[in-house]
Amino acid sequence: GGANSEFLTANQWSAVKVEEYYDDEIYIREIGMDEVYSYQEWILCGDTGYNEVEVNEIHRTNYVYLSVEKNGNLSIESQFYEKYLDWYNSNCTALYVEETTNNSIAAKWSYDDATRTLILIYNDEYEDEVETIVEQYEANLVNGNLILTYSYSTSDYVKIAFEPK
Repeated sequence: GGANSEFLTANQWSAVKVEEYYDDEIYIREIGMDEVYSYQEWILCGDTGYNEVEVNEIHRTNYVYLSVEKNGNLSIESQFYEKYLDWYNSNCTALYVEETTNNSIAAKWSYDDATRTLILIYNDEYEDEVETIVEQYEANLVNGNLILTYSYSTSDYVKIAFEPK
């Protein structure tokens, strides 16, 4: 916990928007909205020919739920959807692969009121290796919404807006 951290534990939170700033560009993703990427591509047609097709890939964050508990536990549940070109099976026409991925993070948290910093500690497991991750987010309550900002550098950041679930 930490002094004056009640605003974090007052609600279960649901992300509504992600804003990323890097390389002097701002990228905004609305949670639940499709991001469609369309482009022309040459794919195999028959044994030796090729056909130019329009490819329409879709990426979507279905949800991100945040739960901050008074006992020091924190959980993040998220789901992502992708529809992308199936290079292996496409022949003359574009075929697609659709995937839905669920992620969850169980963490411990602390809050520093003087710096308005939410600190997360969790283990990231990948192929039999475990790495302890420590992340710091600026945490603010704005018009009843929780805004978490993670800075990659002095100018690059990701800002996530949550509303009460």
